Amino acid sequence: TGKTHDYLGMIFDFSFSDEVRINMTSYISKIITEFPEEIKGMYATPAADHLFKVRDDGRKLPEEQADAFHHTVYQLLFVANRAHRDIQTAVSFLTTRVKEPDEDDWGKLKRILKYLNGTKHLKLTLRADQMKFAVHWYVDGSHQTHEDCRGQTGSLVTFGKGAVSSSSTKMKCNTKSSTETELISFADKLTDIIWMRYFIECQGYDLDEYIVFQDNMSALSLEKNGRVSSSKRTNHIKAKYLLIKDYYDAGEIDVRF
Repeated sequence: TGKTHDYLGMIFDFSFSDEVRINMTSYISKIITEFPEEIKGMYATPAADHLFKVRDDGRKLPEEQADAFHHTVYQLLFVANRAHRDIQTAVSFLTTRVKEPDEDDWGKLKRILKYLNGTKHLKLTLRADQMKFAVHWYVDGSHQTHEDCRGQTGSLVTFGKGAVSSSSTKMKCNTKSSTETELISFADKLTDIIWMRYFIECQGYDLDEYIVFQDNMSALSLEKNGRVSSSKRTNHIKAKYLLIKDYYDAGEIDVRF
């Protein structure tokens, strides 16, 4: 009631000027309490550098423990896609492991829970820029991250402060280079990027900026210049960058480093 609303495990707090704060403290506490092992201590990050490493000789979890792993991972997926986007990458990886989780995966799951144990009171704060309506997307592709040499795509969009939407997913195909990884990551998110622009405009808002940021200059050159920046090494993915270039030329998106 009033300026605080409870919805699907999330508490929306509208008590602050020009912003909303979202927390899932109670929901996260319930996950930690119901986990088969007691979660003690805390971690500063939800995952270690070896997150994507998989051992061929890893000992598989017994059926009951594997079921608990599966259940907890999907509870955390609900949290990751809402108020705690900071655990998205770690949870995304564990969703690829639910069919045959091993003891390493169990340890990675417990690390996320220990991280949440120390950060469950943090809130996702969303605020729009009051001076101009600027929508900023950030899209990144991590090359050959997984054991099968597929990459990981990450994206985030903000109206000023906080991630209105974000994602972290395993790529659906293998790529030959980091430039190709970046291009395919952008192309995979392009539907969401264009849809959001149209949705905002249909609400009657005028956009001052609509920018997609990337950190790969070769990908940016292809997206802006098309065939001019292409070569035999990139001809096989020209449909991807030419589609992006069409929207860039039409002024519906800007792309920057």
